[in-house]
Amino acid sequence: DMVNGTMELNNIDESYSVVLTNLTHNTVYYYQVRSTNTEGSTNSDVVMFQTPKKPPTAPPENFIITVINSTALELQWDLPPEEHRNGIIIAYTLSCEEMISDEYLLVSSPDFPLIVTENGPVSLILNGFRPGTAFNCAVSASNLAATG
Repeated sequence: DMVNGTMELNNIDESYSVVLTNLTHNTVYYYQVRSTNTEGSTNSDVVMFQTPKKPPTAPPENFIITVINSTALELQWDLPPEEHRNGIIIAYTLSCEEMISDEYLLVSSPDFPLIVTENGPVSLILNGFRPGTAFNCAVSASNLAATG
């Protein structure tokens, strides 16, 4: 593992490749190659590359569902833990299903995915459930890389 260092390779007329490990996501790195022989040394141009962004690696925390009435639910959640956001959370995807006659039916909302304008807790009311039915809801977070 080498960052901000040098690596010396001694061989003649060979092609080389180096595998860099333990790089950080969404980080710009620069490198330069220096070759030396009996005639002297020369440096390559400085080359830059950026590692890809990474989606959130944990779901939103403290996901709570509260029954408001026979057809409405209040859903609340907090951001994923900071160490799992891997960037700024820009959207949430919510899915809720109702259990009707041994089948799950997706209850969709035209407002999702919900675009986040502030980084903080989310609270919303979702209407349209049938009275007396069981339901299951899940929420996931997205950053600029993808949904995690």
